[in-house]
Amino acid sequence: MTLAILLVLYSLAVAVLAPPVLDRITRGGTAPRLAITAWAGATSGVLLAWVLAAALIGRSVLLTDRDMHDVLIDCFDTIGRMAVGSHGPVLQMALLVLATLSVAAVAMLIGRLAMALGRARKSTHQHCRTARLVADRRPGPGGSVVLDTAERAVYCIAGRPPTIVITRGALEALDDAQLAAVLAHERAHLSGRHHLLIATSRAVATVLPHLRVFPAAAAAIGRLIEMRADDVAVRRHPGSTLVSALLTLSGVEPMPDAALAASSVGLVDRVERLLTPPGPRLTAPVHVALGASAIVSLVGPVAAAGLVTLLPHLCPFPLF
Repeated sequence: MTLAILLVLYSLAVAVLAPPVLDRITRGGTAPRLAITAWAGATSGVLLAWVLAAALIGRSVLLTDRDMHDVLIDCFDTIGRMAVGSHGPVLQMALLVLATLSVAAVAMLIGRLAMALGRARKSTHQHCRTARLVADRRPGPGGSVVLDTAERAVYCIAGRPPTIVITRGALEALDDAQLAAVLAHERAHLSGRHHLLIATSRAVATVLPHLRVFPAAAAAIGRLIEMRADDVAVRRHPGSTLVSALLTLSGVEPMPDAALAASSVGLVDRVERLLTPPGPRLTAPVHVALGASAIVSLVGPVAAAGLVTLLPHLCPFPLF
């Protein structure tokens, strides 16, 4: 029980502290792949701590064959007396109900996440089939499919098979170099299986919208994934070409920075980092901070479980 309480406290600390810290570190888009790992580690660490805590509560209160007081004495003497009925059957039953509800809550959470991911997968595959049905019969550039619409859009669908969709409006607006850069960006999404990260983070945020870490992680991961795909694309294409393609697709013509910020705020961060990437002196501390954040967030629950499990064997005094 003590370990379960520690894991819950750990998860609350990560849920409260991670969003402002990670948002500040990752806002500039430095090392987007490592930044994605840090955000995913924070959310995974919180969920893992909950699952471990629920499992420990269930094992200690519901599944043990030993005397209940012996099991719970390491947590709190009062809770132990309640569990064995020293404070009456009402409090004993209340504790058992609490343990049952804790396990049931985690099971329901896992079920809702599975359903959300299943719906997202079904929607993606249906979208892919629909796009191929209504697209032109002739394949587009790079094996893409072309939709006959004036809207400017290029996007990928991780269906079966994975598909890149280009609208007729985008084909007419982009030159060959811009189109090649955009296609490289979309292929980076498909090869990196970015749809899995987006679907998972959005599903968790949908199921747990009131805990800030989950919606914040979903928004940050979506933004960082675009930056990661940008980085892959500029390995073979000039950054200025990709920037001009992004502005063309957004309907924004090249103009002074003030006008760009007013008319297309969503592109500002990506455009700035493509045109003025940070130097090594600025990126090195960010790499260290992100790596430490990912390790602490994800490994924390497992390390805490191992530490508290080993302490009774290493120390003769009851520390917990």
